[in-house]
Amino acid sequence: MYYEWYIDLFFLENMIMDYLLLFTVKRLLRKKIRKRRILLAALAGSGIVCLMTVLPFPKRRVRMVIGNIAGSIAMLKISSSGDEKVEWGKELLSLYLVTFCAGGIFQMIKNIFPASFFQLMIPGALLLEGIFDTFREIRQQTAQEYEVILYWNGKEKRCRGFLDTGNRLRNPWNHQPVMVVYYEAVKDLFSCQEQQQLEQMFQFLAPKKITESFFYIPYHSIGKERGLLPCVILDKVIIKGYKRRFRIQKPSAALCRIPVSKCDSYEVILQPLFIENENEIGKQEETYGN
Repeated sequence: MYYEWYIDLFFLENMIMDYLLLFTVKRLLRKKIRKRRILLAALAGSGIVCLMTVLPFPKRRVRMVIGNIAGSIAMLKISSSGDEKVEWGKELLSLYLVTFCAGGIFQMIKNIFPASFFQLMIPGALLLEGIFDTFREIRQQTAQEYEVILYWNGKEKRCRGFLDTGNRLRNPWNHQPVMVVYYEAVKDLFSCQEQQQLEQMFQFLAPKKITESFFYIPYHSIGKERGLLPCVILDKVIIKGYKRRFRIQKPSAALCRIPVSKCDSYEVILQPLFIENENEIGKQEETYGN
């Protein structure tokens, strides 16, 4: 008995599957989704698996283990942007978890409805997406994590936000709620002159060139009774949660030199006043305008 093996179909199937897996992992971990990078990563991963399959390794199991590990590392590296840090442990574990789940899903569908891979691809992908969307909704409801997009002078910066019910910081000048932002994660939003002014404000020095964009706000926290933080009123901010979007015009953002998360899991601390019904973007508004 022998089998006919077509490397072109094998490459195409692996590439499509790798793309679906990477896309799901990025959404699950709230990473930036760049479809071109994910496609290049899927091409590279499928190419590595094909290469390891045809190379004359003495032991098939060793060959497959090396191919899978090398392909996974290459895909995660290529699919991440240059300024994005790859969390190898978390992302590798998530990729293998999603892979095992997807394998079980596709096998279950195949047992019920015998068909080729390409016929199973769409229903399998939809079922996989539904399962992980449900998981992500449960995760967000418990962790209160959001994607936060900051807008300033025509620039935008995507960050990860955490809803902290203990954050009660307010702008003393307009009495609006204030989000706390890790400065190093968003410094690219500001011009060189603005960065120089902020650096001097962090050191409580008189800026050489003063703009009206920044001012101090007082705060107090556990371990430090009182202090001052540079603050800026952004043009707007978009907060994205699961099936919910919020827009806040002219929000106040306090800039902090110390990371706001010990594990670098988020860069923005939100407070409940930002997640109000009056700030929510309706579906029609979300579709036709931002």
